[in-house]
Amino acid sequence: MGATGRASCNACQLQELQCDSKKPSCKNCTRNGIKCAYPLTLKWGGRPYKDKSKRIKMPPNTKLVNGVLMANHTSMKVLKPKKLKTNAVVAGPSFQDLPVGAQLDIEEILGHSPILEESSALAVTTSITPPSPPMRMLKPMHMPGLDLLNQSQTHSEFFEYYVCETAHAFVPLNRDNKNNPFCTIVPQLALHSSTLMRIVMAFGGKHREQKLLMEQGQECFSLEEISSGGVSSDSGALARDLEQQSVLELIREMARSQNKLNDLVLASVLILASLSIFFGNGKNWHTHVFGAEGIIMQELQQRSKERQIYLKYPHERGSYFFLRRWFAYIRVMGCLSSGLFEHFPERKFSQLKIDFDLPTRNECTGDVDDVYYTNGMGVEVLSFLAQVANLILEKETDGRRELTGSTLQGAIELDYKIVHFLGIRKPVTKLDISQGAMLVQDSSENSFLMATNLLFGLSGLLQLRRRVIGLSYDNPLVRDLLFKMIALVENKLQSHRHPNPCLLFCIFSCGCELLEDVLVSKREICLAQIDMLIEAGVESASQAKNVMQECWRTSNSWWEVLSKHNLDICFAI
Repeated sequence: MGATGRASCNACQLQELQCDSKKPSCKNCTRNGIKCAYPLTLKWGGRPYKDKSKRIKMPPNTKLVNGVLMANHTSMKVLKPKKLKTNAVVAGPSFQDLPVGAQLDIEEILGHSPILEESSALAVTTSITPPSPPMRMLKPMHMPGLDLLNQSQTHSEFFEYYVCETAHAFVPLNRDNKNNPFCTIVPQLALHSSTLMRIVMAFGGKHREQKLLMEQGQECFSLEEISSGGVSSDSGALARDLEQQSVLELIREMARSQNKLNDLVLASVLILASLSIFFGNGKNWHTHVFGAEGIIMQELQQRSKERQIYLKYPHERGSYFFLRRWFAYIRVMGCLSSGLFEHFPERKFSQLKIDFDLPTRNECTGDVDDVYYTNGMGVEVLSFLAQVANLILEKETDGRRELTGSTLQGAIELDYKIVHFLGIRKPVTKLDISQGAMLVQDSSENSFLMATNLLFGLSGLLQLRRRVIGLSYDNPLVRDLLFKMIALVENKLQSHRHPNPCLLFCIFSCGCELLEDVLVSKREICLAQIDMLIEAGVESASQAKNVMQECWRTSNSWWEVLSKHNLDICFAI
């Protein structure tokens, strides 16, 4: 038999019936087949049977003020001075031995206190005891970037556009990525630096203007206009002024602090490099990357006296580690996607080496870390791309532009390592492409990142075989890579609802190689992806489209087209 309660249930009260108050269900609710519930009496925490008559014993001469225990100066009584021991008196100076100025200072500070007047011994004890630390006043932190942000409504709109739109261009998952450091760390750093804030606002303003131009149907620039310097974003005057002011302010800031450059300066230089790459502003990206390298070199030289300096690729969270990962990514992808290397020998680019501390676990297990989310690839693949970039740099900066026997052997061994790691030994046929046999069938975010990781790895392998080893575009080893890359783009990227500017180089390098008759029909797949990026306001995608179309017309490689038109651009977004 159920327990009997004291109050009627809710249903009986509503129907004004006599309730037997049985629990869990009364007789009326059981007969009518309805849910029986009783009103609950809510009590705010604590123990219901606690003795509330007990009170905390207050320490003497104290009182509670707004819940804070404080000394009650009004009720203080004069304590009888204890007889001091001889060694205690000798240990410190007596009150009479102090200079006159010291006595006056004490009187001015404490006033004519009855305690001081009635007991000289107490005064001696007070003089020996060290003074208590002064009360620390918490002042609001000054944020120069926030002051600049609040100057005008346009500033706020530019900043908001960067956070809500532009920052998503740097990561493969776009708005699905909750831990995008370009949305969190960069804006937070910008609040503490007016220079960085100007660059962020200029980035957002120029991106917004470029996207509006694309929505209005403005034509893309030709390669002749790009090479003649005629390419400039027709953004608002304010966005251009912000960019120019930030560059001048950054130069002055670096001149003032030659001995010590902080992460705010490094972040400013890196986002300037990304801005130049995003909008294809000529040779500026080289200058900014070398500037960021100089800042990191200066930091590492203070720790190590070795001639060869290594930057250990960090995996930890936080702005410090993110900025160094960002630099490593721009440097590797910038070298990999560049067609001109005339600036590299001048700055001794090989002084700084990146040490990739490769994890022991297998990335294909589905455990995806923050580096994976940010770069769209694992550390292993990025380390492979860095090795390919070093081989390209070594070949391009050598006057003979020919590989030595040891370098060629290293390139072949690297090819084997990449193929073995990616697990793509089996050639892909047309049947494999239609079935998507090489893809992970799961449609989760991790599956998409596995696809981007594979796409980056295949892109690096394509550059190794074409630019380093020197295979022709119609070589079966090159054709097999192109089939695999097209399969990834067609089966994974086209189903993704957001454009992926960070994958621009992968799509561009694949599309430029579609020169054989068997691959001509696949050009529209890459072209559709690049057109989507152009509509999203990525101006460098317009340049990529022009170069890709000239490759189709002339059957030349994309790096030959860039060299022919003297285009020092890259796609390290």
